[in-house]
Amino acid sequence: MRRIFKTLAFVLMAAGAFALTVKVSAPEITDLALTKGKIFVLSRKLYKVYIYTMDGKLIKEFGKKGTGPGDFKHSYRIYIVDGELYLSDTLNKRFQVFDLSGNFKRSIVFEHFPIVSAVPFKDVIFFSTSSFGPDRKMIITVYRKGKEEKEIIKVPGPALKGMELVYPPESFPALVRVGDAVALVELGPARVKIYKKDGSLLRAFELPLSHHKVTKEWKKKFLEEEKRFVEMVKARGMKLTFRDEFPKIEKTYSFGRCFVVKEWTPDAPHIYHIYTAEGKEVKKLTLKESAIKFIYPYWIQVNETDDGNEIILHEINAPACSE
Repeated sequence: MRRIFKTLAFVLMAAGAFALTVKVSAPEITDLALTKGKIFVLSRKLYKVYIYTMDGKLIKEFGKKGTGPGDFKHSYRIYIVDGELYLSDTLNKRFQVFDLSGNFKRSIVFEHFPIVSAVPFKDVIFFSTSSFGPDRKMIITVYRKGKEEKEIIKVPGPALKGMELVYPPESFPALVRVGDAVALVELGPARVKIYKKDGSLLRAFELPLSHHKVTKEWKKKFLEEEKRFVEMVKARGMKLTFRDEFPKIEKTYSFGRCFVVKEWTPDAPHIYHIYTAEGKEVKKLTLKESAIKFIYPYWIQVNETDDGNEIILHEINAPACSE
């Protein structure tokens, strides 16, 4: 069994916080999850999950490409939910559930496809699916006790303008867990709706964020770095055009009893805001490096190295978000 983690060190940071640094050789780290004494690493490229102790000892690696129990295709998220590991198995239209030792327990199968985003609880899963074509919609559904129980909202999606592809896209809203509730975040206007676990609307508010201009430098960099995407657009006979402004929000993350949004900016620094479920800003982070994920109480950075990747867990002082 290949040993992925090579070294582990605590690094004392300025301002009294600390970062936990782990060097790994796992390629293309897709997602991470943490629980007491263990760190889970998902590699979509290898169709594997790696489990380690916090001192770097490899406990287990599991997973392979397929459709059978415990197999998965195109997995992009892992979650720790009440002592179990949930793995999104997108192309198989299901969640795979494992215990924290990596043993397969069960599958939760959905009728809809594709799943855009999901928020799993122990007894309830919120998930969103999108439709395609001129009348694009995102449907958010509550899945409870083995069946789809309640369609709570239909959100109009970004309209398709014939053969024109407008970038950055008007993305579908994101679902993110906020303690025992779910936030629906509309990325363009930065509007937020908070839902209870039963699917009822708790509150709605708008975040005080601004649009950033799409610059010539950003367009040039995008065209250079995304050549395969640009070629695919042209091959399909479509025209690529750019907006004047970015959506207000690029990404969202769960963070204990709070949630995090990243402003969509043309370049560094990377600006993140941490909010409570009531819409109160807890902290603003301006970072030179981009975060791959937030898991309370850390923001997590991944750097490529000559022989793999380096994962750094930076501690954030935000007691209002503690679970």
